[in-house]
Amino acid sequence: LHGAPRTASAAEYLISRQMQLDFPAFIVVPQSPFGKKWALPAKFSGQEFGNGKPSHYVYHPELESLPDAIRLIHQLETNYPIDTGRVYVLGCSDGGTGVYGAALRYPDVFAGAAVMSGAWSFLDAPKMVRVPLWIIHGGQDQIFPVNVARGMSQLIKQSGGPVFYTEIPEMGHECNSPILY
Repeated sequence: LHGAPRTASAAEYLISRQMQLDFPAFIVVPQSPFGKKWALPAKFSGQEFGNGKPSHYVYHPELESLPDAIRLIHQLETNYPIDTGRVYVLGCSDGGTGVYGAALRYPDVFAGAAVMSGAWSFLDAPKMVRVPLWIIHGGQDQIFPVNVARGMSQLIKQSGGPVFYTEIPEMGHECNSPILY
């Protein structure tokens, strides 16, 4: 799942000739329409970004594109010989946020997920225990502070969820970095 509109950084790595030779797979790179987000949490605790109180955030499910991506996956599974037990989702920035939403809302669709530089509500972390998550975050990220990724990782792990956390100390919010792929 891409971050900012028209920035599917992972696509160039995933659809490269060498990647296809090394890992034959169906690769889907959906695009979220401008003005929409992949997924949004219903509410924040307020602790994610260093505040003690919940923000004045308002949830707008009509702005989410993730349900469209899920319909696309199901359509492709109907038309192609896709192993439904080996469907994975990855995303960076807003796409990473969408991956959290996918792990929370569609755990029966995904066998695993990789969140890169994403953010989500700590309130939902205990519910993200069915999909193995690899959370990757830059220690210098100025868009989504690294404390959000650290907190999500710890809370999911405390709830018994399968999570692996990788922090890249020298990296900021760099979805196009080859280090990620």
